[in-house]
Order: sequence, then C-alpha cells, then structure tokens
Amino acid sequence: MGRPGMYPNRASTLAVMVCGCLAAALPATGCTTPKLLADRAQGQMARGQLDAAEKTLERAEEMHPASWRTQMLFGRLYLKQDRPAEAETALRRALNLRPTHEQTDDILDLLAEAYYQQGEASERALRRFLDAQLRDRGTARDYARKGRFLARLGDADEAIIALRQALSLDPTGDAEIHKAMAEFYRGIGDKDAELKSLRHAYYLDPTDRNVADRMRELNFIPGPTAGLPPQPQ
Repeated sequence: MGRPGMYPNRASTLAVMVCGCLAAALPATGCTTPKLLADRAQGQMARGQLDAAEKTLERAEEMHPASWRTQMLFGRLYLKQDRPAEAETALRRALNLRPTHEQTDDILDLLAEAYYQQGEASERALRRFLDAQLRDRGTARDYARKGRFLARLGDADEAIIALRQALSLDPTGDAEIHKAMAEFYRGIGDKDAELKSLRHAYYLDPTDRNVADRMRELNFIPGPTAGLPPQPQ
C-alpha cells in the first residue's frame, strides 16, 4: 500500500477528467459560461458595439436557451437597434422565464418601451399592458411606469395622477419614480420641478450618469451635496 498522498484520490481524478472534457469540448471559447457572455454583451452594448453584443448573446442563448437575463439583454439590444417588435418578443420570453425577481420591474419598463416604440399601432396594447400591471401588482413602480408613458402619449392629466400615486406609495426608496417625475416635468417645461426630482433621484442613486448629465444641462453640478433627500408625502 502506497504512502498517503502518493496517488490522487478518486475525487481529484474525476475533477481532472471533467476539466479535460470541458476543455476538449470548448476549444474556441475556453471556460466561458452564459453569465460571462451576458456580462460581456452588456459591456459591448455600453460601448456601442451592438453587432458584437448580438453575436455574444447568440452564443449565450445557444449554451442556455432558458436564461431570462439573456432574453432581457436581447430586448435591450433590439431597442437600441430600433427593432421594437423583436424586443417585445424577447422581453416577453424573459418575463415568462422569471415572472417574479428583483429585476422584473426592469423587464416591464423595457417591455413598455417596446410597445411605445412601435407607434400608434401599439398604443392601445401599451395602455392595456400598463393597466394590467396595476391590476395584477399595483406597486409604486407600476404607477410610475404608467405615468411616464401616459406623459409620452400626451395624456398629462392622467400621467400626473399616476405619478403622484407612485410617490405616495414609495416616496423615499426608488430612484426610478423620481426619474419618471423629472421626465414628466421636463415634458411640460417646468425646469425647477424637474431639477428637484432629479436631485431626489441622484440622492437615491448617485451612480446614474443620465441623471448627472441632465443636471449639468440644467446648470447644476452634481457632487457630494447635490442629492436632495425625498420626503414622505
């Protein structure tokens, strides 16, 4: 009988065999995973490399067809490429694969955008979609989403009602609600109210570059004291 440690045990031998098999099966990609590919695609989109991002996501989908995150990123990509109908299809897949998750609201926001970008032909579907989320969930983000898109459709009276309801449900916890309110005020030309909402959003999420950029456009420099704590309604 050999000395302890002289020969590899069965578990380590199996691990070596598995790694060897994986390396042989994936010579071109190395030890990549759908998550790593999704992360890569997200970075490519951020840099404007949309064609490369699409190819990366196609590889991720081949490896894991049931990935909700891959489908969500496809939806985001298609919106950037002015392909809203395809975005709708991908985002519906994402929602079916992951109907309840911390990023469900992000999927729903993108899906509403996909409807909106399809123009008048999908306006009725967009309104039904917004109402369905209120009926089924009724969260602050659902009211904020409805207010944001009703404002874009030109229905300012109903939009402000929905946005105020969103703030009454969650006045201090979600930057997206304050961003939606800022977008509304921008649409009606109220720059003071827009800036105040942006400062609330910045307080809750100082990493949002779009908020910081818009504050600069309004001649307000974002910095350590730029955020304004939102108050309960």
